[in-house]
Amino acid sequence: MPDPGRQDGAAPPSAAGQPSRRARLIGRAFLSLLPLVVPVVLELILRLTGVGYDAHFLVPAAGEPQGYLVTNHAFGRRFFPPALAREPEPQGMPAVKAPGAVRIFVLGESAAMGDPDAAYGLARMLEVALHDRLADRPVQVVNAAMTAVNSHAVLPIARDCLNADADALVVYMGNNEVVGPFGIGSTLTPFRPSLRLVRLGLAVRSLRLGQLLDATLRRAVPRAGEDAVGWRGMEHSIKEEIGATDPRLDVTRAHFRQNLADLLDAARKRHVPVILCTVPVNLRSCPPFGGKPSSPDPEWAAHMTAALHRQSQGAADSATEPLEAAIRRQPDAAEAWFVLGETLAPQGHAEKADDCFRKARDLDRYRFRADAAINRIIRETGARDGVRLVDAEALLAASEEAGTGTFLDHVHLTFTATSLMAAQVSAALLEALGTGAAGDAPPAAAVEERCSRVLAYTEWDRLRIEREMLERRTRAPFTLQMGWEANRDGMTRLELQLHQDAVLAAARADYAAAQRVRPDDPVLCRSAARMFSFAGDKVAAARQWQTVSLLQPFAPDARQNLGALYVDMGRAVEAEDLFRQALRIRPALAEAYAGLALIRLRSGQGEAALALLRRALAAKPALVEAHNNLAGVYIALGRVDDALAEWRRAIDLKPSYTGARCNLARALWGQNRADEALAEVAEAIGNDPLSPIPRLLEADILIGLGRPAEAAERLRRALADTPANPLIAERLRRLAASSPQPREKKP
Repeated sequence: MPDPGRQDGAAPPSAAGQPSRRARLIGRAFLSLLPLVVPVVLELILRLTGVGYDAHFLVPAAGEPQGYLVTNHAFGRRFFPPALAREPEPQGMPAVKAPGAVRIFVLGESAAMGDPDAAYGLARMLEVALHDRLADRPVQVVNAAMTAVNSHAVLPIARDCLNADADALVVYMGNNEVVGPFGIGSTLTPFRPSLRLVRLGLAVRSLRLGQLLDATLRRAVPRAGEDAVGWRGMEHSIKEEIGATDPRLDVTRAHFRQNLADLLDAARKRHVPVILCTVPVNLRSCPPFGGKPSSPDPEWAAHMTAALHRQSQGAADSATEPLEAAIRRQPDAAEAWFVLGETLAPQGHAEKADDCFRKARDLDRYRFRADAAINRIIRETGARDGVRLVDAEALLAASEEAGTGTFLDHVHLTFTATSLMAAQVSAALLEALGTGAAGDAPPAAAVEERCSRVLAYTEWDRLRIEREMLERRTRAPFTLQMGWEANRDGMTRLELQLHQDAVLAAARADYAAAQRVRPDDPVLCRSAARMFSFAGDKVAAARQWQTVSLLQPFAPDARQNLGALYVDMGRAVEAEDLFRQALRIRPALAEAYAGLALIRLRSGQGEAALALLRRALAAKPALVEAHNNLAGVYIALGRVDDALAEWRRAIDLKPSYTGARCNLARALWGQNRADEALAEVAEAIGNDPLSPIPRLLEADILIGLGRPAEAAERLRRALADTPANPLIAERLRRLAASSPQPREKKP
């Protein structure tokens, strides 16, 4: 029937401005895809404009040939606050290795990395041991371990390494499951009972859009002091005591088991063999960090006091009774178990003593050491095809019982212990690679001797590491351990030995010999540069950093360190160029901005120095040198109160920072606050007893107060402590010459 309102020739409704069915379907499809399209477009825009960071462990090197990979300094930002993120060792490699070459990755935490000095870690020793056995094939062992991480981080690292033409993986982890990222004891990342949520959060932060949202949230809701406190190591994990029956430990262990299983599955799919290591920890010489009862118990304390008194009097056998009474009263207090182990061991009850030491470890309420459950998971999960287990726990327990120096602290290995482990792991690797037989381990003593020569493990380095570990053990959480005060003993002795001419001369010779064997080893050059700087040989140190910058052009710290040396040598123009080269490699390198600021400050450009230091501290709020130099800028600008605040900030971040304490003391003295100045100087002397700077400053203040006799006595005392110090001797001579001499009595 005709439509009376319609004129002849009029278009149908769809042609009169209404969308067709097809157009409506397209519109609906577009709207439904819009929530997916917008994030993808935003992600692409952020990547193209350089916002955020690549979240992979291995990334293409800027300025290097295509297909060259380097370790990513920003990788840790997914697992830590930006200013506290840990970095891997700087290393590079072709994405595809040369024909016949062998490439192995060592995965794990600080113990696997080789803390306190990765130059003498497991990866370095494995490379030496394997090179000796595979002399006809290039061997590269990549140190893919990192400080403070745990299995949540090691799993993505492993996946990246498997994509980098790996021949084998060495997995040595388990100490940080409770105290590392997303662990119960971490103050830096929240504990997540759901592994899916942990992985979802990490996946989101691998996207530039997720990184932008994370940064926005951090600015909107800052965590008090998070960026400004600086890295404090194990102190970040003293959040709460965690008892052995805490149900969250079962969740943590389940996460570890799943992460380890997924890592092994990923390797199996790529047909890459895995050497899986159990985790050795210090049982015999590491008292529990949290070993007292959860609430004060005077009766338990009385039993412990009685036992320790008897032990100190040489009556160890009679200490057993009060210790057993303490254990009956508080069976979950780890300290009594540890002391009982110490009591039983010298009496010939080795097995019972070991049971006590293991019990003390597993009951420790600050869980910085892998416990029995972690090693049980490693053994169970590793019982599969393609996995070779190295029982490092049993290996080093036997070494410890034999009296060999095994641990530097609670988990980190001595050079000797690392060589013992390297011998066993290298044998397992050779078997996995089809070039060795099962059990064909080289003698550990031969590995140790060879590595000490090739890697330049000098007497100076041994003393340096021992000194560093003693100093570390005077800070929390080691101050929670019984008897920690003894760690202060010997620090001055070690410092004196480090400065001995014979020790430094031997180190020079050892480094020269090692570099003749491995002239292209950047790690060796870095270590040599440190030694030469300590010895005051800036020219030799500069040569080493020049070599590192050629061997590792992707590493900005080589140019930054060389620039810092040039500043000290008065070569400001060359130093500025090096700092700017470093910033082109890493635009947010705080140390390079601080170096440029120092050049400006020394040339009288206070405002320019101020701007550069603010950029340095924006990139790294806990950079103590920047706070110290910023205080110097404020003094130049007449802002004394601001300067005092910055020096105090530097000291809060690093109490042993002698330069900042002395600068603060000088400023306080200039304000006629002599008592405060002398207090700061006394702290500086206590922290650095061999440095002449605080000693000379103390003498100057005392002389200014009209107390020259006291100043002379302090200098004589300092000279007795450091007899070879020419600055103190000369100051004492001048003081004696300027003092009025007593007149001779006439007969």
